[in-house]
Amino acid sequence: MTHTASPDNFAGPASPASPDFPANAVRAELAEAGVSVSPAPVAAPAKPARASVALPGKSPLLTGAGWTTFVVALLAVCALAPLLNLVVPNGSMFHMSDYAVALVGRIMCYAICALAMDLIWGYTG
Repeated sequence: MTHTASPDNFAGPASPASPDFPANAVRAELAEAGVSVSPAPVAAPAKPARASVALPGKSPLLTGAGWTTFVVALLAVCALAPLLNLVVPNGSMFHMSDYAVALVGRIMCYAICALAMDLIWGYTG
């Protein structure tokens, strides 16, 4: 059986499905029929309890001694590597070959790129 759309199939203003139909009319009809109707209490939805989490305070990245150590190590790598190549004689135990200086430079470049990528991903997600 196929239903067709006609004006008789739609809820008019006298139908309980219509938004214009007063809600009290339904209660009155039910009361006349002997059905007890009491309004349902409307309660606010309960909010789930959240556990409070204590986050640690913001601490400095390095202490004063840590920054000093970092700067000394950076200067040692950036200044001593070329000096050990240029000043120290070729047969000495402290001499750095051209390959070792180039390798240290390449590692430092990769470290700079890694820090840059970390900063970009940290700020942009």
